[in-house]
Amino acid sequence: LEMFINIIWWRFRFLNQTVVALVFIGLSLPFVVSAPLSGDTTATWLTGFPRVTFSFFLGTLVYTYRDFLRMPFASPLLYYVLLTAALAFLSWPTDVGHTFDLTWLLVVSPFLVLFSAQVRLPGRVARIALFMGELSYPLYALHYPLFCVINGMFQIISHKQAPLWEAPLLCVLIPVCSTLALKFYDEPVRKYLTATFVRR
Repeated sequence: LEMFINIIWWRFRFLNQTVVALVFIGLSLPFVVSAPLSGDTTATWLTGFPRVTFSFFLGTLVYTYRDFLRMPFASPLLYYVLLTAALAFLSWPTDVGHTFDLTWLLVVSPFLVLFSAQVRLPGRVARIALFMGELSYPLYALHYPLFCVINGMFQIISHKQAPLWEAPLLCVLIPVCSTLALKFYDEPVRKYLTATFVRR
């Protein structure tokens, strides 16, 4: 879904980004509000487009006006509090409900992105945070395919799932593969594309 939205943005990149963002936010918002958030399974894949469209273009809107939305109360301590709350929400074992989902999508998540971009972390923590940010998309893109491969291998070999073996293996394999993808694919391709299109 994110790849399709990025392609759409690329087609409209030369237009006024505020107008583009507001148009796509306006088109997707009614669907986001009226339907449960979805798109993470094959059956609900198409219905995930409004959610991804809304989040992506709200992000571009926040980025466009980041200098006008500065928050003087931003501090590392509050950043850690919000980060802990975000991790708790994302790892919650049960369905939190549509209202809570909307609160996260419409309020908490954009605020967290804006706030996080304005926090100045100390040197070593900043370097770790930067690396984790760079690693986040490879992690996102590879975690499910790697899970399917490992889970399938265990089922072929033992004819059953083996979570006590799979979980530790995946906890090591996913970050390692994501780091390799970042360093040997993602960064070189982005550098090449940037150099190519900047010259034009």
